[in-house]
Amino acid sequence: MEVQAATMRLWRKTSFYLLGTSANLLRAGLPQVVIPLWADHYGFAQLVESLGLGIYATRGTAPNWTVDGLAGPFLKILDHSDAGAKIRKEAARIGHIARKDPGRYVAARRVYEVIASEPQGKNPGVIEDF
Repeated sequence: MEVQAATMRLWRKTSFYLLGTSANLLRAGLPQVVIPLWADHYGFAQLVESLGLGIYATRGTAPNWTVDGLAGPFLKILDHSDAGAKIRKEAARIGHIARKDPGRYVAARRVYEVIASEPQGKNPGVIEDF
């Protein structure tokens, strides 16, 4: 349940950006080096890092990037340090969950649960108390 909550937070706090490259990386179980370029990307970069799925790169220079701003995050993920191993392990764990129970199915089940929990009046689907 904790993983689903974290995954749902990630889906909720990201917008269109997550529908492309980042979603594919999550499903593949690969860590991310996020270079924010646009409005919601900054929050997404912070969220990915706080969930332990990657690193917010170029924090001091975004949206511009520098070699130093990218080298450190890539080396951290790829090296044999405990920090890099922890990020790779968490990304792989979330990837396994995302492949086993894709987000669209989780969302559809949640929508169904909400609809099913609504009391049924005389005319289901009609707003009577307007």
